[in-house]
Amino acid sequence: MNLLCPACHTPLPPASAAVVSCPGCSAEVDVTRAGTVAGKPRFVPEIDRSGTIVGGYRIAARLAGGGMGTVYRATGPDGKDVAIKFLSPALAQNAEVVARFAREITTLARLDHPAIVRVRAHGAEDGIPWFAMDLVEGSDLRARLARGPLPPAETAAIFARLLSALEFAHDAGVIHRDLKPANLLLAPDGARL
Repeated sequence: MNLLCPACHTPLPPASAAVVSCPGCSAEVDVTRAGTVAGKPRFVPEIDRSGTIVGGYRIAARLAGGGMGTVYRATGPDGKDVAIKFLSPALAQNAEVVARFAREITTLARLDHPAIVRVRAHGAEDGIPWFAMDLVEGSDLRARLARGPLPPAETAAIFARLLSALEFAHDAGVIHRDLKPANLLLAPDGARL
């Protein structure tokens, strides 16, 4: 079984001891316990879901991880590739966070716009909520900006789609509360929220 660091979602090395150090963020992860250990903070690992099937979706590989959970590439029952976001198991114990995750799913599911990632399905696996959404191939705006400034034409193309998506969402009564370069995906067919 492969485990992920709960702090940065980097795959952990094979456990040779009860506590392993994450190669990504150096967090000490207790791979034997379901709770933290008194003293130095140690985190409980997250199971890598690669190679499993959830809700009819065959999960291929981890794409990214963040504060709320982990995103994987998967293939749906229809053969199309999607991204599946799982809420972090540590957060799945908090009813308020689970409710917020459910609101995110409900909100995204009602927004049908070419520049907004669409929800395909949702559910829970072993008590962990998840949802499948369009897979956007490409990088995000944060990674693109790291390579250098945007030329005016590229800026105009990205922000025309971004502003169109935001206008659509606002007209539907939705305000994006986490708008940042890392959340703007740059697909070959245009930017998507």
